[in-house]
Amino acid sequence: MAELNEEAIDVDEIKQLHDRIMDVICVVCQVSIDDIKSKKRNRNIVDSRVLYSHFLRKYTNYNKSRIGILIMRDHATVIHYLKNHERYLETDFEYKVVYNQCEALIKEKLDLYDFSNQITYIESLNKEIEFLKEKCLEYKDKYSILNFKYNKLCNIINN
Repeated sequence: MAELNEEAIDVDEIKQLHDRIMDVICVVCQVSIDDIKSKKRNRNIVDSRVLYSHFLRKYTNYNKSRIGILIMRDHATVIHYLKNHERYLETDFEYKVVYNQCEALIKEKLDLYDFSNQITYIESLNKEIEFLKEKCLEYKDKYSILNFKYNKLCNIINN
């Protein structure tokens, strides 16, 4: 009978864990639980489902079918989300930023944050800042070229 109580505690702890993960995803992605469970296909809602699936898989012992039930999807969709998660991390800068925010908040909420990795996290933020600075300069250059062409066309039209 003691084993049943321990299992019940584990189930309750896991339930609290996935509730905390859901809370973090909802706050960071600015969606509601109903949005995540809905059939809506807005980018931020789909991303929140992908993130939720990833973090549940990472931090719980839930299988893909169980995760699917929680978000009103089947296991094949969860498999698709998990594959997309890896691709998004490699190719989508905005997704990666949201992922890093969620990861940090989840670790903080669950007391899983490893302070020895703080330097690595700061370095990744510095890389993101450098990337954004480069993009900013690139867009400024494009703006200057387009502005020059625009002024040249205006001069031609006015003459």
